[in-house]
Amino acid sequence: MRPYKLKKHRSARAIVREWYKHFNGRYPPSESTAVDSHPLDGKVRAIPLKEMISSIKEQGCWAFVSIPTKGKRPSELHYWHDGKVCDHVLMEMFGHELGHLAGKNLKVLKREEERAHSYGAAAVEAFSIVEKIRGRKSCG
Repeated sequence: MRPYKLKKHRSARAIVREWYKHFNGRYPPSESTAVDSHPLDGKVRAIPLKEMISSIKEQGCWAFVSIPTKGKRPSELHYWHDGKVCDHVLMEMFGHELGHLAGKNLKVLKREEERAHSYGAAAVEAFSIVEKIRGRKSCG
């Protein structure tokens, strides 16, 4: 796995602004700016940043990784959560993002997202096993 630094963001808006800046080289001009959404179904669609931020707030957490293309600096795993989101959701989110840092990234975005998603699913399953062994559950 590539080395990485963990970067916490204070709000959904802050992490989206950082994500936009990372991938576009500047902050978004406004929250009505349309961005590409990359769901697992592979059907990219443009949505306003405002809608993206609302969706992230509903989820209660969000993350992305920035992988440098040049130089020796480590990748960064950016995250935000509202403090109320279930541990399983956090495990899946971090597992997914770490999946992007493990192994070679695939050139086809849909396949790369599916690959990373399998890491998230494995993280949740591992966490569920630990909960069974310990006799406790972290989420309803």
